[in-house]
Amino acid sequence: MKLLEFLKKEFILFKRNKKQMGIVIALPLIFALIYTLMFSFSSVNISLSICSLDEGEYADMFVNSLTGNFKVNYFKSNDSDNCFNLIKDDIVKGYILGLRMPKDFSSRLLNYTSPTIDLFIDNSKPNLGFFAQSLLTSSINDFNYGVISSAQETLKDNTEDIKRDLEGTVNMLEIIKPNIPSVTQTYFDLFYSNVNAYKTSISTLNNFNLEFVVKPVNTNLMGIFMGNNNKGFSFSVLYIVLSVLVIVLLSSMSIIYDKKNNFIIRLRAGKNNLIPYIFSKIIFFSMIGFVIFIPSFLVFLMDNAFFNINIISLITSIFLISSTWTFIGCIIGFSSKDDSSGIMISIFIGFLVLLLSGLFYPLEFLPQAVKYITMILPTSLHTSMLNNALIFNASIPDMLNIFINNLYYDLILLIICIYFLMKPIRN
Repeated sequence: MKLLEFLKKEFILFKRNKKQMGIVIALPLIFALIYTLMFSFSSVNISLSICSLDEGEYADMFVNSLTGNFKVNYFKSNDSDNCFNLIKDDIVKGYILGLRMPKDFSSRLLNYTSPTIDLFIDNSKPNLGFFAQSLLTSSINDFNYGVISSAQETLKDNTEDIKRDLEGTVNMLEIIKPNIPSVTQTYFDLFYSNVNAYKTSISTLNNFNLEFVVKPVNTNLMGIFMGNNNKGFSFSVLYIVLSVLVIVLLSSMSIIYDKKNNFIIRLRAGKNNLIPYIFSKIIFFSMIGFVIFIPSFLVFLMDNAFFNINIISLITSIFLISSTWTFIGCIIGFSSKDDSSGIMISIFIGFLVLLLSGLFYPLEFLPQAVKYITMILPTSLHTSMLNNALIFNASIPDMLNIFINNLYYDLILLIICIYFLMKPIRN
């Protein structure tokens, strides 16, 4: 009987906490929805910039095979560097992928060898390269099948010609066998000519590469930004995820603790203390942000990640990133009745940012509706900050617009925090 009473007590306590109930329902629902949208390339409108250095027939055929699955911007050039610049401009404007086709693209396919096309991505976005290559490979199957079928028909024609010529040669040799003297000189010349023709046809067969059958077109993944690896870009996203998980949780728990101990009520007695109270949270949790940064940064540095750091910009970026998530944590703390609600909401925000950070899956491949969710979160601003400060060596003036946009975000959050701070606490 006591067991049923204990169960009844747990159910009543759970039912009273509306936020807890909402999180339990919303967390698996939203996460499952986002996960099912991942790896679903069929609903994604991928933009592709293609520059061809080849004038052969296979170049146009290859592009035509992609137009059904991609939004394609196709142009030709005689200069490889010009191709790269045109593709880079498109990617900076918003195109997700870029392709540069070599001059020998068609000729190599005609000779049954696999050409390599350069696949360009915005390497400031982790994991985009892996998924880009996978998506492109799955999208050119029809083209590969067409190339292999054409090669197969050509080989069949060649072998049939060889067969007929051999039969003719055998018949000819049977005729001249009894009469080998000088009379056979003409036949010998014909025989010699045929042998050379056979040699050419057989050489074509011998040059047939098994790799060509398996993979007619290879891709060479390249980034549009400098650096010998992309680990620095990955670190930027990883740090933001760590900041959210740690700072949001700690700052929300800090506010809940102050509420429990009636410290917030005492603050209201002297309104002049409200702003220093908020700023003390910002400064303290910014220090936590630096504590999070240093060990994770050293790990990536020892792993030879590429960095080109502007120290002043980096310090400013870490401070602003920490401030934003401190404000969000404070709002969670103010709006939560108890520790469990605050922890669950903080974990929900943390894992939502984790899924939508681009650390494990490119945001470019998500449906447009999900991208709108990412616009609410400040993660794109923070990623841009860290990339500029850590990798592009950008100065404060270079990043001024990004900083100002983040300050607007922080100002809105600060107003919300002050509202909650002045709002009467209800138990």
